[in-house]
Amino acid sequence: MKKVLVLDESGTIDSDYKTEQYFVLGGILYNYDDLEIIKKKMIPSFENYRKILGTKELKSTHMASGKNHRNLVYGAALGVINSIDELKPIIYVLDKSGSYLLKQYDKKSFKYNKLLEFVIKELISDGLIDKNDKVIILLDNIDLSEKEMSNIKNWLPSNVSQVEEVTMAPSEEYNFIQAADLIAGISKLKGTTSRQIKADVKLKILSNCYIRVFPKSKTK
Repeated sequence: MKKVLVLDESGTIDSDYKTEQYFVLGGILYNYDDLEIIKKKMIPSFENYRKILGTKELKSTHMASGKNHRNLVYGAALGVINSIDELKPIIYVLDKSGSYLLKQYDKKSFKYNKLLEFVIKELISDGLIDKNDKVIILLDNIDLSEKEMSNIKNWLPSNVSQVEEVTMAPSEEYNFIQAADLIAGISKLKGTTSRQIKADVKLKILSNCYIRVFPKSKTK
């Protein structure tokens, strides 16, 4: 079966953990065959929310820090995402203070590749992706050199059998990347335990959300 994993980030993967401890990947996972069903359930609501806010794009940074009505729209959009049975919301938290495997890589694209590899392996381990599935990964545009862009697009398909393609696109043109942005922007993490993370008020709206923390020792 072909699946699509759409992801956006919150934080900077290559910043020092002493100034920014957490990096978050948020997004949605779905079967490619369900694409049209999901679009019919999601896009009309997202178009309406953009009209209410007078914006061309739904972005968590603008909605979480804005006036009350922006927060209400943020919550409503998360509610729409959570209501779509064909979608699985995903939050993957990297605690950079303990991620020694990533510290050995000096290039941004290498860090992304390894983290995405960990994400795919955990999704397989937890039964959200089958070992025989093929996965397309869609990311919001990342600022990378031409060489690093080639690396991030080619390394996973060459080294992880389930990954068929890694591609990027501008979030303002893709509702699904905007949904990923809203999910990635939820966590305002002050602790490292699963209980602290799951206590976030907005996460309670995403009752169907898959949440993991890397390294695993940080989830205890």
